[in-house]
Amino acid sequence: MRSIAIVLLLLPALLFGAAACGAEEAEPATVAAPTQAPVTEPAAMPDPTTSDAAPATLVSTEPETTVEPTAVPPTTNPGPAPTDAPTPQPTTAPATEEPTEVPKPEPVEGGPGPDSFIVGEGSLITFTVEEELNRAPVRFDAVISGSGLSGFANLDGSPSVITLDLHSLESDQSFRDRYIRDRMFPNTPMATVTVDSLPDLPQSFLDGEETEGTLDGTLQVGDTVTPLTFDVIARHDGSVINVLGKTTFTWEELGLGKPVFGPVAYLADEVRVQVLVVARVQ
Repeated sequence: MRSIAIVLLLLPALLFGAAACGAEEAEPATVAAPTQAPVTEPAAMPDPTTSDAAPATLVSTEPETTVEPTAVPPTTNPGPAPTDAPTPQPTTAPATEEPTEVPKPEPVEGGPGPDSFIVGEGSLITFTVEEELNRAPVRFDAVISGSGLSGFANLDGSPSVITLDLHSLESDQSFRDRYIRDRMFPNTPMATVTVDSLPDLPQSFLDGEETEGTLDGTLQVGDTVTPLTFDVIARHDGSVINVLGKTTFTWEELGLGKPVFGPVAYLADEVRVQVLVVARVQ
């Protein structure tokens, strides 16, 4: 047993020696990598004083060509280039002038004068036409009225003008009111009554007594002008004039076809008008 152990211990040495002898006769095809990488000594830089070859340099030994900077003259502010245009002068605000007194405009012909009576509160107009509804075969007076009156009355012989807002008219039936606003006068909401001149007024009128007479005027709705004659009763109360006027017209005279709408079975041709004008000194 002991001899076998000695043989086992000598076996690696024998194998290593045989491999070394074989290496001297021929180079092996491959060299086994050593178990520990050998320490490589850094290559010595050649000495430029003893070597015939040009030394390897990391930095070029030729002198650098220094580019001298071009001298730049000191910057001066020459100012804007001259032009032919004149230099703008600062704008000065014109001296404030005292406002001149604007003269009051003279009364326009046909407009309210200094002694005009202005139509306003308390004025009322009514239109009455005979009507019959489908559900009630009985004819009756349909009344529609409005207080949207304005204008002026002149006692000096110049025209007097009263305007009426047709869209302000109301009755006891909403369908009738809508028909007037939306179908009869959708684009012409204003009607104008013009009296060119009042007749000579008696002294009794100026003393506060009622005066009866007639007034000729015109009614304009849109482009249609209809002559009208009013029977009037007027009273002068100092600072207030009250005038009650009555007249009639037909749909044809007004330039309108007779209104036709669902619930109405009959509508008379003649329309009766009554207007109460209340005018006060302006």
